[in-house]
Amino acid sequence: MSYFFKTQTAVRVARFATTMCVLLMIVNAAHAQLRMVSYNTAGGPRASMDTVLEQIGLESVNGVAKPIDVLMLQEQASGASTTQDIVNILNTIYSGNPNAVYARATLDGGSSGSGSPGLIYNTQAVALELQQAIGTVSTSGQARQVMRYRLQPIGYDDDAEFYVYNSHMKAGSSSSDQNRRAVETSNIRLISNGHTAGTNFIYAGDFNMQSSAESAYQNLIAPGNGQGIDPINSPGQWNNNNAFRAVHTQSPISGSGTTADGLVRGGMDDRFDFQLISQGLNDGEGLAYIANSYHAFGNDGSQPLNGSITQSGGANATARAALQTASDHLPVVVDYQLPADMDVSVASVPSQVIVGASANVNVTVSNGANVVAAIGADELDFTVSGTGDLTGGGSGTDAALGGGQLRTLAIDTTTAGQKTGNAQVNSSSQAAVDATFSQPVAVDVLDHADASFADGTDTNFLQIDFGTVTQNTVVSPIDFDIHNREGTAGFTADLEAVLSSTTLGDTGVLMTDMASFDALEAGASLSFSALFDTSTLGEFSATYTLLTFDENLPGALQGDSLVLHLIGEVTVGVVPEPTSLLAMVGVLGLCYRRRVR
Repeated sequence: MSYFFKTQTAVRVARFATTMCVLLMIVNAAHAQLRMVSYNTAGGPRASMDTVLEQIGLESVNGVAKPIDVLMLQEQASGASTTQDIVNILNTIYSGNPNAVYARATLDGGSSGSGSPGLIYNTQAVALELQQAIGTVSTSGQARQVMRYRLQPIGYDDDAEFYVYNSHMKAGSSSSDQNRRAVETSNIRLISNGHTAGTNFIYAGDFNMQSSAESAYQNLIAPGNGQGIDPINSPGQWNNNNAFRAVHTQSPISGSGTTADGLVRGGMDDRFDFQLISQGLNDGEGLAYIANSYHAFGNDGSQPLNGSITQSGGANATARAALQTASDHLPVVVDYQLPADMDVSVASVPSQVIVGASANVNVTVSNGANVVAAIGADELDFTVSGTGDLTGGGSGTDAALGGGQLRTLAIDTTTAGQKTGNAQVNSSSQAAVDATFSQPVAVDVLDHADASFADGTDTNFLQIDFGTVTQNTVVSPIDFDIHNREGTAGFTADLEAVLSSTTLGDTGVLMTDMASFDALEAGASLSFSALFDTSTLGEFSATYTLLTFDENLPGALQGDSLVLHLIGEVTVGVVPEPTSLLAMVGVLGLCYRRRVR
């Protein structure tokens, strides 16, 4: 006999509900790791259900206490009735908490009795993308359709999506019951084997199995892309076996028969409820099972076989008491880490530096996963590199809440010109958010300023000679220029200069208006003058020194000094007047004799 899965129309969440969820997604990214719970509520909900659900959220496991994110239910009368009632309970518990807003799946699967599976999810943590019913219900085969859901953590892309196969398998220990469970798990594997390797999925629900040797269980853990793995690796004969007290989930109520509320008694003696996970969730990468988080809520194994859950120490007394009256099953609670979330910050760099400067690009990479504890997200493995004129970088790892890692890229400043490249960061962490980052960087590298008394040559010494002039002669100023000679066109630093206070010689006679200045652009010049005071006789010289610098940029240096040397002489230069007529005659006679000759 062949078994086919009967796909009811792949139902996406109602248009209005989807719109509301999207709006909420925009407000909040996925809040911390995911807490997923499988719970057969035996119909209900009963009066103590609110206490159980609240206490699950308050329980600290591996340092994590948080509300339920995905609640996989069994024995639901319908989504619109019992499941919606539980949605209302959760939204009442977390009213005012923007990170816990609950909705439900809308598709009800077929059932031959005891209701059908359902799903509740925290809209601030995951989005429900697909709901589907698997298998055909019959009295000889599958007792209830398996509900298949696809969910995706908020803030992550579809690399982080996961599937849930939610089952309530046929109860009973007869060979017929076991065969019907085998039919159901075979139908599940027809679908799950079609997953690609590494797909994230969970087999959850009330399996009603007493031993891992049962064919139905072996179907679920058989090799293939749909292989399920027991996170706590506890195979064996679970029923009424003292060695498995810590994994028993049914029944929290001791005694025999049923309670007045219809709950099955019997005490803790069966492992009926499970979360089996895929290899993709068992590898510790990306979305993955958090080790040591799998447990039957309230059960630490200290209760006696067939004893009441109130005799265990796995939860506080309030929670244990509520577990007895909420259902005849314990919730199976498991935490899953989220993938890493790569955040990158590139520090600002100067727009201009000077040749030879140490110019770096500081890149900080951090794991921004929004978690309660570091264990709640995958580690971020990353590599920082540069392209073009950027070199260096390196790799590293940052845990969630780790504070970030600094890596440095160097900019090539050996020659002048515009230096460009990209600061690149890539993460190899599975399903990491924003795993690829690239930011352009551009820096202008300038040649050093070049001060000179001449434009065509590098002239650092200038001598101005006023010559010999007569006393009190008015001497015109002599002009001279100071240039900032351009190196690489468009990429030369501005020139700054400071007139040295150390001068030599006759600075009161030979003077200049040469003074300190800044921001003399490449290719430009400033004009100054040298002056000569001729009121005093003598030979004079004076020396002025101009200290030159690059503009104030990284890599700026002091350049060659410009030395201005001034010289000049002042003489009498006036012919004496004759003192007598005889002297005048003597002069004229001398002139006559010279003409005659």
